[in-house]
Amino acid sequence: MTEAVQGEELPVSRDEEADTIAPRPTGFEYALPAVRVDERRETHVHLLLWQAYGTAHVTVEGRSHDLERGQALWIPAGRRHHFTVHRNSVLTPLFFAIEEVDFASEPIVVEISGTLAVLLLAHDVATHTLIEPETEIRRHIFDAIERSLEPDVRPPMPSSPAARRVAECLLADPADRRGVVELAAWAHSSPRSLQRAFASETGATFREWRIRSRVDAAAGLLRRGCTVEAAAHGVGYTNVNAFRRVFLTRFGLSPTAYAERVLAG
Repeated sequence: MTEAVQGEELPVSRDEEADTIAPRPTGFEYALPAVRVDERRETHVHLLLWQAYGTAHVTVEGRSHDLERGQALWIPAGRRHHFTVHRNSVLTPLFFAIEEVDFASEPIVVEISGTLAVLLLAHDVATHTLIEPETEIRRHIFDAIERSLEPDVRPPMPSSPAARRVAECLLADPADRRGVVELAAWAHSSPRSLQRAFASETGATFREWRIRSRVDAAAGLLRRGCTVEAAAHGVGYTNVNAFRRVFLTRFGLSPTAYAERVLAG
């Protein structure tokens, strides 16, 4: 096991068994060999392992993670880990000082969007060359990672025409005050058929689905700077205390704490 700090070269070795896992990309003339990095622990920095190409297998304190292109694994400082980069694959390690980060105290897999990929490349270039844009790249990276960890703002959608029409309507206007009877009639369906479609096609009852869509819409309003009361009323809640309860259930944070965390970032 190696105690590591930012800037040290990673202790590596050829991994003959993994050398046959990933095929050579079409038109790629040189076969990159697989590489194994022995157990180590970063003591003063957090580590983000970005799978820029191919695949890799990472173990963090006994828990395995299989990374594919477009994913990254966040490893908090102090966690023992080792990994194998498969043949014809590129895994990029990026380091972040402990004092810069106030989230993700556990290892997490992050989906790397196009925007986040550009930020990671800019960070890597700024770290190792004189090309450093006059912007807070790390802060933008942390914001993008936090956004990627938020629940999907679009809940699972029903597939049957009437239920789909109702779902699209409620997403467009979360404050719509019509009940299931009125919405079913508007969509040329029956209340029972509508409720059955939501349950079988989304895995949630109509009431559960509607609460989620409202609360997720409210979270978007809070991120844009709305007050808790304005967000609650904006998605159809007249009782702010009831809104606070469902929001806490959905996000694990009160609306006030959620807004403070977003604005502080």
